[in-house]
Amino acid sequence: RRSTVTLSAGGRSGPDGGWVHCEVRDQGPGVADEDKPRLFERFHRRSGHSARDRSGVGLGLAISREIVTAHGGRIRVEDAPGGGAVFVVELAAAQDQADRGSRTAASGA
Repeated sequence: RRSTVTLSAGGRSGPDGGWVHCEVRDQGPGVADEDKPRLFERFHRRSGHSARDRSGVGLGLAISREIVTAHGGRIRVEDAPGGGAVFVVELAAAQDQADRGSRTAASGA
């Protein structure tokens, strides 16, 4: 079965500062609730599939989590409306260069 994968990105502000919000959304079978707590662990593979039906060794999402966490971000999976999964990555937004320059000028540095 073919599935469309959509990538979207945007920014948002909140009490904890600015964040870059990225989503990878598909129309596949989704992620079973029992798999979600361990989905980002190394070598975890979805339940209910034989080894022959699955490719990979269960490292991709674990590596993704390590990269996102190393950059102070967050990653999670959600159910997509109408089926499929949404993988959400949120990273702290870099301070705007113009904003940094105006603060530097104001401080006399």
